[in-house]
Amino acid sequence: MEYGKNTSKYFDMIFSVTQRIMEPMLEKNNEESQRVMINSIVGLKGPKSVNRNIPPIEHFIANKLFRPLGEILFSVEAIENIAIYARSFPYKRQGVSRATYLKYHVENYLNELYLLKNRLIAYLKLIEKSYKRSDISEHVNATISPLYKVVTKDFMEYLNVRGAHVHQHRYSDDDFNRLSTLELLSRGGGKDKFGTIMTHLSDNAHSEIRKKWVKRINADLKGIHSLLEFFFENLFLSISKDGTLIFPNNIIKA
Repeated sequence: MEYGKNTSKYFDMIFSVTQRIMEPMLEKNNEESQRVMINSIVGLKGPKSVNRNIPPIEHFIANKLFRPLGEILFSVEAIENIAIYARSFPYKRQGVSRATYLKYHVENYLNELYLLKNRLIAYLKLIEKSYKRSDISEHVNATISPLYKVVTKDFMEYLNVRGAHVHQHRYSDDDFNRLSTLELLSRGGGKDKFGTIMTHLSDNAHSEIRKKWVKRINADLKGIHSLLEFFFENLFLSISKDGTLIFPNNIIKA
């Protein structure tokens, strides 16, 4: 995933602070930290957290800024990958239905959109809450508040217009109903004239619907990246000064 200018600027600021805060901790608790990391990554038995009190500043960086940011970026990456998966069909020999395969990725795409929207909103709430008692709370609120409407409006277009309430039930539309019907008819028709015609119609329908969705996903991705640029530009302005992160007062004093 390639980040835009503002997204990169925000990520670099958060990563730099994360690295600066975490490196001394790793050096100080080197043996224990390495064991915990191996246990967590490989799935071995044993401790999966360092046996010490976590300073508020570490908790703030890891759980309020860096980890939720990673979840947002991974959601975008998942959508980018779906656009790649949907372009091809590698499972013909395994007996996988083309209609089912394409619909599976479209449903995942719509689910990821829903998830990304929720993660963006949750991130805004986390930051607002973290800076609630800070000297810059009014500035943070004033900068962040418009982002709620922007995110909600943009994702309403992506999700609601397409009737994509897939977090509640399976996605369905006329294209996929037509494709599934044609695929079923082509199977039953065999190699006779009827089967040949149905296979031809099914092939054409699959190609048409696949291209339509790949084009739609790629167009949405352009919009999402533009949204992220605006989103992270405002976040950067809200919690930094001269490119340096401003910590909440209660975090510094703790």
